[in-house]
Amino acid sequence: MESWAIIAIVAILASFIGDIYKRMLTYKNDVGGRVEAELGDIRQRLDNLEESIGKRDIVQRINALEAIVTDAKFELNRQIDRLP
Repeated sequence: MESWAIIAIVAILASFIGDIYKRMLTYKNDVGGRVEAELGDIRQRLDNLEESIGKRDIVQRINALEAIVTDAKFELNRQIDRLP
């Protein structure tokens, strides 16, 4: 085979492989950007969920303490403890 034909084939293959590599990098950047955006959204949703659960937990604790304090037995025990 002639040297000019080998050079032409190598040049065509190099161009083809370079184009494939460039497309692969572009695809990875696009996918990576979408994944990062989705992860950011998931992080935000998780923070909101943790915040609402935390608030709900505090409200439940306050309700439980209020139920204990307003319970008749608790009040009776408190009055008995105050007796001389």
